[in-house]
Amino acid sequence: MKQQVSALMDADMHNEDANQVMNVMESSSHLRRTWAEYHLIGDVMRGEPTLSVDFTAKLMHQLSEEPVVLAPRAQQTASQTRLQSLSHPVWALAASVVAVGFVAWFVVQELQPSQQPMMNAAQDDYLLAHQSAAPSNTAYLLETVAFEK
Repeated sequence: MKQQVSALMDADMHNEDANQVMNVMESSSHLRRTWAEYHLIGDVMRGEPTLSVDFTAKLMHQLSEEPVVLAPRAQQTASQTRLQSLSHPVWALAASVVAVGFVAWFVVQELQPSQQPMMNAAQDDYLLAHQSAAPSNTAYLLETVAFEK
């Protein structure tokens, strides 16, 4: 059976045979240990860093043997107490009100008509004449594309 496990690791068997070997390995702890050992041997041969086969079991055992440290609760300092008082819901509400007021002030400033001086009729006619004669960006792009063809 070990030869079949080795062939499975090397991908030297058909899918049907591989499924049979894997089903047998599920029920046999000896074959699972063989599978792990063969992988360990392959890792060593390739020069990859390895852990022992039962590393996890050893680590869990060592952790269970560690003493439990019981520490007293930490005392609150004055600065921690001040920080907790600043996180009170009233401060959050006040900050929200200030933020809404700030945004509303900017919106009102934008909605108010601008205080630009009125132009006289001569200046207005001059600007209108030049605006109608000036090409727009779209017209410029269309002319450029037309010339490139």
